[in-house]
Amino acid sequence: MSDPKEILERRLDKVAETQDTYGLHFFCQIGSNIDARGLTTLQVAGSGGTLLSWRNEDENELFSVQLSKEDHLNLFRLLRTYPFWDASPSRRGPEEGDTNIHLRFADHAAGTHGALQFWDSDMDEFPVLARLMKPLIKLMRVISDDDLSHLSLKSLAT
Repeated sequence: MSDPKEILERRLDKVAETQDTYGLHFFCQIGSNIDARGLTTLQVAGSGGTLLSWRNEDENELFSVQLSKEDHLNLFRLLRTYPFWDASPSRRGPEEGDTNIHLRFADHAAGTHGALQFWDSDMDEFPVLARLMKPLIKLMRVISDDDLSHLSLKSLAT
């Protein structure tokens, strides 16, 4: 039986070959309900349907877009290039000013997924996370027409 990581990687390799993204789902959450900057969530379905939401106390923003086929494929190529599931930050409490990040990639058709929850300061030890988060945050800001300009992480400032 194959390792779930290998299954995901083979599936992403297949996307590059066939451009078939059926059953895939990507989820990225930054912040939390207790974070002063709120909670931002990006979800991308295998169909290219994309939902970006932000909430902070009583304020809410919701953006829904359909990614172009090329942008959609590029997102899954990005995941293959920067496999966040290979990072293994230790479980710990937040350091002063830390932001919580949760990433999940699933192939619902195959019933497998990879997930990782970490603090933004973990990106110093695991550069693959920083290299993935930079374009993801850029995508979120583009989708929101920069309405979510608060989206920045101190660990990505360098």
